[in-house]
This record gives sequence, C-alpha cells and structure tokens, in this order.
Amino acid sequence: MPDYLIRLGWPNRALSPNARVDRRKATEPRKAAVTEGWAEAKRTGAKIPADAHLDITFYPPNNQRRDLDNLLASIKPHLDGIARAAGVDDAGWSFTIRKGEPVKGGSVVIHVRNDQPKVALVPVVGSIS
Repeated sequence: MPDYLIRLGWPNRALSPNARVDRRKATEPRKAAVTEGWAEAKRTGAKIPADAHLDITFYPPNNQRRDLDNLLASIKPHLDGIARAAGVDDAGWSFTIRKGEPVKGGSVVIHVRNDQPKVALVPVVGSIS
C-alpha cells in the first residue's frame, strides 16, 4: 500500500482547547473541519487502514508559542473526516506529531505511512532496579 500526503489548512482557533469557546460557537468550525478532512482524503484517494500510523507536521502561520497536544486536539474533527472518508474507525491509529517552520497562512501535513514497524510488547521477567 502506498503512502499518502493529506494537506489541510490551519485549524480554526475555535477548535483549540485553549480557546474555551462555547460549544455552540464551535459547531460550524467543527463541521467545516470534518468536511475539509473528508474532502482532502477523498481528493488524494487515500486508502487508510484502521491501524495506520500518521506523521502529522504543523506548519504554524507565525512564531507564536503553541503546545503540540493542543494542536493535535485542534485537528480532531479533521481526523474524524479523514477516517469517515476512509471508512475506518480511527481508534487504532497512532501518531507522530511535530512542528515545522512557520508558513504564510499555516498548514497541517498528514503523512499516512505504511512502512512503520509494528510495535511488539515484550514481557519483562524478573525485577527492574
């Protein structure tokens, strides 16, 4: 299965957990984000498995300080739209998130990788000191 690149615009400020916007005021931006994620996934023809690994790079519009965890939360509706377009449940997805250099207008690039090694859990026998 090939890799895919999905490019999104910078998330609406109302989607940030730090914005503390009333949920009713975030409804339209949330719907728009789901639609954008769905449309971009369809446009690229992405076939995304339920256990995909997504490398997400945030290219902010300026040098303002931003927390990666809040950035990830801001694109949750986009990810829901991508999952809907792929016809999968995103509960099995794993992520690598990072910040890139600022670009005019800001953007988010999601690289759906199909070459990620599967993680194996190895039981530890004995004690660790």
